[in-house]
Amino acid sequence: MTGGTGEFELIDRLRERLGRSDLPVGPGDDAAVLPPSSGPVVTVDTSLEGVHFPRGWDDPAGIAYRAIAVSLSDLAAMGATPGQVLIALGVPPGHERGFWFSLADGVVEAADRLGVDLAGGDVVRSPALFLSVTAIGSLPEGQDPVTRAGARPGDLVGVTGSLGGARAGLVLRGDLESDGPADGELVQSQRAAVTRLIDRYLRPVPRLEEGVAFGREGASAMIDVSDGLLADLGHIAGESGVGIELEPDSIPVDPDLQEIGDLPGAADPVVFALLGGDDYELALTFPPHLLDPLEQAAGQSSVGLTVIGSVVEGEGVELPAGFADPRSGPLGEHGFEHSF
Repeated sequence: MTGGTGEFELIDRLRERLGRSDLPVGPGDDAAVLPPSSGPVVTVDTSLEGVHFPRGWDDPAGIAYRAIAVSLSDLAAMGATPGQVLIALGVPPGHERGFWFSLADGVVEAADRLGVDLAGGDVVRSPALFLSVTAIGSLPEGQDPVTRAGARPGDLVGVTGSLGGARAGLVLRGDLESDGPADGELVQSQRAAVTRLIDRYLRPVPRLEEGVAFGREGASAMIDVSDGLLADLGHIAGESGVGIELEPDSIPVDPDLQEIGDLPGAADPVVFALLGGDDYELALTFPPHLLDPLEQAAGQSSVGLTVIGSVVEGEGVELPAGFADPRSGPLGEHGFEHSF
């Protein structure tokens, strides 16, 4: 963010003006928990043309799939199971009927694969394409929501899966559509890697089963990695009133980033992993004695859990001395943030 008002500053201002919420979990977390304390759990997320995907992208099914998946990821971060979605769709002029039919196919694909019902929504004329998805879920009986505010000094910090791939897919697709190398100039292994990375952006996999399992086992705080690992762990640190120390050498980097390392637009894989965002993995904190059961829970789905740091007294997210801090580089100060 280079100036003006930032997304997080605006949210904080709204929270200050609204005052205390009587909800079990109110504004400031991945989702709200409505009375009683077990839910329902509700969140809303908007995907907007020109902000979350470039204008003119020719994969409407992928755009719709992504919009639903990222909203469900917020439920996963609370340890909730999704049930229903409602979609508000903004329709700009100029698209053929086939575009809208493909978009509908993406909605059906996501609903079927991710196990939710389309409960309703709204369609309006709009100057730009957008999908605003409200997702409704529930917590397992007797299980509390996992918020951003529970991390304590002495906890370990972990993350599921691998990081950096989604941002690389977004960058590479843009380069290949403009002045990057033609598809025919890519070696076969690079072509396959680029395809997987683009799919990682368009069709993220919300860690729904893992979120429920981590909540059951006693994770102290959790968030989905949407804005970038440093930014999202910063939210946990701020809401919990703690510091977080990371070990960058332990960050699980998407293996396809090594394959595309010499293509235009590619960056240091660790920088992509720390700042990129849009991976929708789960970052969590937990007491050390829970490491084995949490690893087993993640291993049951073959996603994996990697310990990447620890919670300490203090504030913010710190990298080790001597590590080149990437937050002043081209990917942004802390990761992605809307600015106005």
